[in-house]
Amino acid sequence: MTARSLLLVAGVFVPLGCLVQGPAGPPGPTGTTGTTGRGEAGPTGTPGERGQAGTPGATGSTGTSGPTGPTGATGATGATGPTGTSGATGATGTTGPSGTTGATGPTGPTGTGAGGGGITWSTVTSSTAAAENSGYIVEASGVTITLPTGCAVGNEIDVVGDGYGFTVAPNGNAVDFAPGTVSAGAWTWADRTDAGSRNWVAVASDSTGSHLVAAVNNGDIYTSTDYGADWTDRTGAGTRSWIAVASDSTGTYLAAANRGGDIYTSGDSGASWSDRTGSGSRQWNNNSLASDSTGSHLIAAVGNFTTGDVYTSANGATWVDHAAAGSRDWHAVASNSDGSHLAAVAWGGDIFTSSDWGVTWHDQTAAGNRTWNSIASDSTGTNLVAAGANGSSGGDIFTSADSGATWTDQTAAGTRAWFAVASDSTGSHLVGVIGFGNTGDIFTSTDSGTTWTDQTAPGKQNWASVASDSSGTHLVAAAVGGDIWTGHATGSTSSLVGDAGATLQLVCTGTDTFYVLGVTGTVTAE
Repeated sequence: MTARSLLLVAGVFVPLGCLVQGPAGPPGPTGTTGTTGRGEAGPTGTPGERGQAGTPGATGSTGTSGPTGPTGATGATGATGPTGTSGATGATGTTGPSGTTGATGPTGPTGTGAGGGGITWSTVTSSTAAAENSGYIVEASGVTITLPTGCAVGNEIDVVGDGYGFTVAPNGNAVDFAPGTVSAGAWTWADRTDAGSRNWVAVASDSTGSHLVAAVNNGDIYTSTDYGADWTDRTGAGTRSWIAVASDSTGTYLAAANRGGDIYTSGDSGASWSDRTGSGSRQWNNNSLASDSTGSHLIAAVGNFTTGDVYTSANGATWVDHAAAGSRDWHAVASNSDGSHLAAVAWGGDIFTSSDWGVTWHDQTAAGNRTWNSIASDSTGTNLVAAGANGSSGGDIFTSADSGATWTDQTAAGTRAWFAVASDSTGSHLVGVIGFGNTGDIFTSTDSGTTWTDQTAPGKQNWASVASDSSGTHLVAAAVGGDIWTGHATGSTSSLVGDAGATLQLVCTGTDTFYVLGVTGTVTAE
């Protein structure tokens, strides 16, 4: 049976073969237009190849030149160039003829000396006995001028070395001179018993030697204003373990160190004292305090067989610890006249110097590692003298003329138990004393340490300290358990020796007494 397809019409299945098409119905209404569709843009095509460049056009013809413009104004003149080098100096012209000698002028009036008589001058080539109110021009070597006896007050005797040295013999006269006029040769020493026999440990002097200060260990501080003849007990400072003192150039500003305590200062020559607690309570040592010429700049050091530092002060009230110098067993310090150049020595160590008020320090190894006890400086800090001794076994004195860079062992002074040294303002006049028992004397030098003279008059003492005035002609020394002694240079028992070209002016101040009124060049009492 053939299968037939059926179509569902109005709910009735009708076989497809039996469908009959009806008439067409009327058209339905037109539907609304749908929205326009949007297709995505296609990708951009690749650029086409660049066409070939066209051929260059022909160069146009050159135009005709225009007329020449007018000339511009002249520019300003340039600056003048530098001056050329000077030509060589021309040759000196020939000397013209000498002029005629002028007429001799009238003779001047006769001069008058201190005694009222004029000075009569004469030239001498051999030794001569001098007459009062006479002048002698020495024109040969080996000439000695012998002073007269029984001179009249005010009469003069003058000597001029005209290219030659000379000697003036006292002939029994006393001859004295002001500090700094004649180099120290002979000395007069005095035992200053007014100060008393005490455990003196330190002395200091002003620039003239007239104002002195001295200290007693476990005692008081004493001052003098008359070269040590009379002394005043400065009780205002108190009884303490004084160990070191220092003075300015006038004796007005003083400083003192109390071992195991503070540093004290005075601005009125010792009448009153200020406890400078800013220094700290420390083990200050012998010879370990120094002052500049004004008393404002001070230096102090700690030692006493222990280790400590170096300290400086610009006013006494506040102190600076100079740790750069190192912590050592400092035994002594020194200062130049303005406090800028300092020096310090260590027991069993080296010598150290500073040229900038203690900010930086230099280890002067050339002096050697020794048991240094003392050091002193001239007014500039250029000339130094240092000494040391390992107890009674002794040591030497060393000097430096270049601020400590190099040192000379002054063997002529001898190997001794040196305890303290001092210098004048030039470094030429030196003094050293021997301590550690009654074992030695005071020694002086007038030639920067080359030669030394044993000053036996004060005797063998346990010397603890020594000081000098600026000229080296007034000294003061103190002994432990003994007295204070002062010495001054005098020509009363010696001759006065002048170098070539030196001049010497003497005036009679009393029967058989002459005073040096003036000096040029170098004159030494010998």
